[in-house]
Amino acid sequence: KVEEIRRDIFFTINSYKIAPAEDAKIREVVDFLNKNTEAKVVVTGYADKGTGNERINDRIAAKRAAAVVWMLEKRYGIPAERITEESKGARVQPFAENNMNRVSIMIAK
Repeated sequence: KVEEIRRDIFFTINSYKIAPAEDAKIREVVDFLNKNTEAKVVVTGYADKGTGNERINDRIAAKRAAAVVWMLEKRYGIPAERITEESKGARVQPFAENNMNRVSIMIAK
């Protein structure tokens, strides 16, 4: 049984641009997927509740997930059928600290 790998890709406020330091985390998931050819990855985008409104947060969370998926597919060649893209907006807050909820979470297994 393959263990799962989780990496959290953090963003600055009102942004979906992936910083170079965060790209290293994406490469770790790519390495995992390349070693475990049956594994798939779920990418979920989030926004923080402390800023914006529901419409803005839904849009930015979806763009954060899409940015990570784009990197997986276009830069690193992971087939689309191995990737599931989701977005929770600000309705789900995975972290207690508001700023940390500007994130896309990748879970591969």
